[in-house]
Amino acid sequence: REDILRCLKTQTKLHVKRSFFTVEISSPSYQAELYGDVALECRFPPGDGTVPLSVFWGRLQPGQNLDFSYRGRVNLKKEELSKGRAVLHISHLRMNDSGRYQCLLEMGSVDYKQTTLTVKASYRNITATILQSCSQPAGQVMLECHAEGFPLAQVHWTDAFGVHLPTASINTSHKMSTDGLFVVMSRAILSASCGEAYSCVYVTDQEKTSASLSINKSLLLCVLPTQIFQFFCFSTFHG
Repeated sequence: REDILRCLKTQTKLHVKRSFFTVEISSPSYQAELYGDVALECRFPPGDGTVPLSVFWGRLQPGQNLDFSYRGRVNLKKEELSKGRAVLHISHLRMNDSGRYQCLLEMGSVDYKQTTLTVKASYRNITATILQSCSQPAGQVMLECHAEGFPLAQVHWTDAFGVHLPTASINTSHKMSTDGLFVVMSRAILSASCGEAYSCVYVTDQEKTSASLSINKSLLLCVLPTQIFQFFCFSTFHG
């Protein structure tokens, strides 16, 4: 059974015209960054009627009471209600904030809309290591990249010209961290000379993140800048 979990309650005066009372969601889905903020919004005609309005924001989550995990992180923007906007602000996002949310407005009759939140974490902090030093002429070299993120990424290796290394020379594995992130490690074993450069590329359906390694006596690491995106239940009463 899906329950609308109440997590916040406030009171204010707001009236709408009943005959035109409908709810629209601003976006059917939201993506936001881990540890960042997000604002979920539904819209309604504020009108000038005399029927009191009740606003409820909720997380649809079967069989779990999540009020405690959202405590201090959710807030209804009351100043936006007079503009016909019910905005739920959620701060310091966590991976398990992903899910289905419902905006329900009651004014004698009831109307509601739902939206989906996806919290994600970019593989922006890639640790790149040369595990086996180079030699002249070309010899066997072992390279490794390690990063955390969400959702699960694929890892490709390329040379300085962007040519993909054969999959037979690559071993990639992953595990789940206590924070709900994927820890993805990839290792490439190849024949290379000093001065050659290679990159590991972490790929999800939203972005690519890469780190470059120059095979010298010391490691040269360059992590390219990336973008990252990344909610809970809330209830408010107006009458």
